[in-house]
Amino acid sequence: MSNMRVFELAKEMNLPAKQLLQRIRKLGIPVSSNFNALSDEQIAIIRKKIGGPASPPPNRPAKESPAQIISTRREDTNPEGTLELDSDTLIGGKRPRRIRRRQSEEVQEENIIRVGGDQQEAPPPPPEPVVEVQQEASEPEEAPVETTVDTQPADASVEKGTAKQVGAPEIESAPLEAGTVVAAAPLPPPSAPSADPNSISTASRKEKQEEEERKQRERKSEKKGSKARHHRREESESEALRRKQRRENNEPVVVNHNEDDDQPRRKQRKSERRRGQRVREQTEIAKHVFNPRKKSIKIGNAITVVDLASLIGIKATDILRRLMENGVMASINQSIPGETAALIATEFDVEVEQETTNLEEQVFEVADGTDERERAPIVTIMGHVDHGKTSLLDKIRSAKVTEGEAGGITQHIGAYHVRHNNHNITFLDTPGHEAFTAMRARGANVTDIVILVVAADDRVQPQTIEAINHARAAEVPLIVAVNKVDRPDASPQRIEQELLEHNLVAEGLGGDTIMVPVSAKTGDGIDNLLEMVLLQAEVLELKAFYDGAARGAIVESKISRGKGAVGTVLIQRGILRIGDFFLVGTTCGRVRAMFNDHGQPIQEATPAVPVEITGFDDVPTTGETFIVMDDERTARQLVQQRLENQREANVSQQQKTNLENIFSQLEEAGSLELNLLLKADVQGSVEALRNSLSQLGNEKISVRFLHTGLGNVTETDVVLASASDAIIIAFNVQADAKARETLSREGVDLRLYDVIYNAIDDVRAALQGMLAPEIREEVIGRCRVDQIFNANRIGNIFGCLVTEGKVVRNCKARVLRDETEIHKGHIVSLKRFKDDVREVAQNYECGIVLDFQDVQQGDVIEAFIEVEEAATL
Repeated sequence: MSNMRVFELAKEMNLPAKQLLQRIRKLGIPVSSNFNALSDEQIAIIRKKIGGPASPPPNRPAKESPAQIISTRREDTNPEGTLELDSDTLIGGKRPRRIRRRQSEEVQEENIIRVGGDQQEAPPPPPEPVVEVQQEASEPEEAPVETTVDTQPADASVEKGTAKQVGAPEIESAPLEAGTVVAAAPLPPPSAPSADPNSISTASRKEKQEEEERKQRERKSEKKGSKARHHRREESESEALRRKQRRENNEPVVVNHNEDDDQPRRKQRKSERRRGQRVREQTEIAKHVFNPRKKSIKIGNAITVVDLASLIGIKATDILRRLMENGVMASINQSIPGETAALIATEFDVEVEQETTNLEEQVFEVADGTDERERAPIVTIMGHVDHGKTSLLDKIRSAKVTEGEAGGITQHIGAYHVRHNNHNITFLDTPGHEAFTAMRARGANVTDIVILVVAADDRVQPQTIEAINHARAAEVPLIVAVNKVDRPDASPQRIEQELLEHNLVAEGLGGDTIMVPVSAKTGDGIDNLLEMVLLQAEVLELKAFYDGAARGAIVESKISRGKGAVGTVLIQRGILRIGDFFLVGTTCGRVRAMFNDHGQPIQEATPAVPVEITGFDDVPTTGETFIVMDDERTARQLVQQRLENQREANVSQQQKTNLENIFSQLEEAGSLELNLLLKADVQGSVEALRNSLSQLGNEKISVRFLHTGLGNVTETDVVLASASDAIIIAFNVQADAKARETLSREGVDLRLYDVIYNAIDDVRAALQGMLAPEIREEVIGRCRVDQIFNANRIGNIFGCLVTEGKVVRNCKARVLRDETEIHKGHIVSLKRFKDDVREVAQNYECGIVLDFQDVQQGDVIEAFIEVEEAATL
């Protein structure tokens, strides 16, 4: 086992100890410091990989110092203190030496001077520890000196004491402060070293002692770190400047050291360098981000504030500030029009090239697919109230849907997928009441075949005619299902005759309209009806593309507890999958979950399959087109664009006040309004109720909807209704606990309904009750003026003959001359001869006093009364 240590090997290889230590670690040799001992095998590997002789000489003499040094040792109050020559003390490009000053208990009182190979006692140390290193050019010979030298690249340490040059004619010394080092001019190359075994053994003993003391210093370094930092702050900039000037003038550099270990100082310098580097990097990054990076940019029809700031290369707050100065309030993620963005960019000296692309056209451009397959037909069932539409579909689905519907009326659209004879059929069940006209129209627009249900024991009703018109407008074939043929009073022939009036000619009468007698109760004719549907679908050759982005239509939408906004989508092309981004009208979202018509979760939906999906940002409008987008950003840009277009359209519809319409506006301002707050379970019911109730008003009174929404009645709804004196209409929903408490406290009228026409009747009655009663004039008699008598006290008395009806005292009267009304007043007095009477019958004469005197002989006095009648809409 060799006794050679890392720093000794570094001396032989003429390499800095730290550099050699790093290279040894890269070779995989486990070393932790310069004082670790190396084996012969490790030394051989190091010499082979790095360079140098394969093995050291048998007797390695101690290297001679660059100068003859007299080393003395004295007691020190701080044995752990070190003297350091940092990088500022380099003179003439020489690397500094590290001379450690130690105190050993074995040699504490012994001062040794070695010159050549002899030893002698040294004189006692001076009061102040001074280390002076000088070089005489005239001294050719140098004596080996026993020292502990560590040639580390940036510092040098020496034992405390005094070092003087041996053999110099004069020893120049100056009284310096304790702990100072005076470095002289560069030294000449050393002469050949001489061997000294005693010196080598002493060096080994001292190295072991230094290793132990080094570990002690490392344990104490944390305690002394604060004190070292305090002393390091005392060094001023002037001292650093003086050291720099002395280095430039090749003058000796005096470096003041404290008595602490130099390790905290090195760590501080390292941390300061890193901190300075981080500050410079942050400054460069800040300049790169917030300074304009481009002089010209390209934008589209709209762009968000943060994207515009990123393109220009400035802070988004600067963009917001300029927008506010121009009267535009926007958030950092809000889209602004391209014209506004171009105006803001010019204020930052940036040229803008606006690419006008119509996103709407791009969205509705349907690319031709390649994977075209046969799809299931979409069938819509229409008809009048209580003609058995839902019961017929219930028989087809073998599910009791009608039992859950209030009053036997379908309150919202249901989409169902059934299978018959290995073929799929999609059914849309639309309500039959006339209030749901818009919903039926929406169902007809997405359908392929319409089944018109007509009860055989009834007649063709207005809703039946509306369904026929919707089917013709959608240009879809129509199949008539004559239901309730099992009843005794059923007459299918009468239905065929009545449908002839609407150009629906049955095949039995030579026409092309398919009519199938069915019974939803017994199930008769159901299979024949489905066969006719599949036959009609085969004639239509219904196909759809299964590739490309999915598209469809919103059949129904609602707010579900636990799911949020939910929409029923009927896919028309493509395949819809979970995770797709979509756009629907003025809302967008991402498909979070999908459920089929049985409530089972599915992963994808093919064409002609109705699914219920979640993930809408807001409740979609029924009937809107459902489009799958490539990314969410494009979808949100389209939503912002559509909302902006909608706002502009609303503003343009508002008429400005002018001379032509100012009077009509004043009249409308005096009209009555019934404030309503409408809540329902699904969006289709909200639309139907709103459309039906809006048509109840007239020129005197109208319905005003303060708010429409989905879900239960909340406390906020009650507070709004109380502040606006409104009535809450709740359809298929209830009021929560807080809302009920607020209702009782505020006295708000809440009406709960599960059948839609009951709500319509009640609102109509409320509107009529708000109207003032109508005054109707009822003529009760007519009399002819034959004579006029003048009375001084009461004026003219008109002698009359009652020709029609009767004349009653104090009733209303009008004077007619040549059938033209010249006065309207009332009868003041009625007499027969000299007696006052209450009334005079026909063919009797009487005297009448009016509140009008200009009556001529031959005029007609018409007596009437005013009758109050309740106003109607």
